[in-house]
Amino acid sequence: MGWLDRFPTTGVAAQIWYLGGPGRTPARGDGLPLRRSSFLRALPYFRDEPAPDYHPFAADGYGFSAAVWVGPDASQADKRAIWNVIRSLRFPRLRQGTSFNGSVYVLGRERDYPNGSVTLFRAASLPLIRYPRFTRGFYLVHGSRGLYVIDRLFISPNRSPKVTCTVAFDRVASRFYCPGSKLRWNLTGRELVPHKGPRYGWDLSARTAVVSTDGHVLVSPTFGPFGS
Repeated sequence: MGWLDRFPTTGVAAQIWYLGGPGRTPARGDGLPLRRSSFLRALPYFRDEPAPDYHPFAADGYGFSAAVWVGPDASQADKRAIWNVIRSLRFPRLRQGTSFNGSVYVLGRERDYPNGSVTLFRAASLPLIRYPRFTRGFYLVHGSRGLYVIDRLFISPNRSPKVTCTVAFDRVASRFYCPGSKLRWNLTGRELVPHKGPRYGWDLSARTAVVSTDGHVLVSPTFGPFGS
């Protein structure tokens, strides 16, 4: 960002950051194109450059931010040009049954999974991605609080006896269960009959599912826990 310390009075500039790192997974992308009215004035990064207009936004499960600087003597043509750069931002159109970024599954459109639905995706039906993976597939749930994913692999936290199973779904009772055991979970993955002692590790793994900028549902083992 050192170039900002020598910002010309007639200059204009735009920069877009991928925020990266851990944090809450945005469940829905912001609408594109980005609008000038959604930007707010921020403090300068150094001292003498113009104060930027700044806007954080989400797209396809990831966080970004954009900033625009306009020098006090910039021409009207340059001002229009730099905001046209911002309005031109688009993300690639996605295709169902593929993956991107080595870690994100592209499912159908949001409308394909109505409220209250629980859809099974077996591991064999998924495209290959880099580790980590849903090695036994997952359930996509459209609950009252949005879309999320339940991992089909359950491994109990205790060592004796150790319970490992492929989670099944009872559509009549509307609950998940571990075949051959008494383990039962509700639609959000919370254990229905809590164990005595520490509860950590007995609930199912529920991760956020994302609606992309073009309306597809996106799932990834790297997305954050649902509701976080």
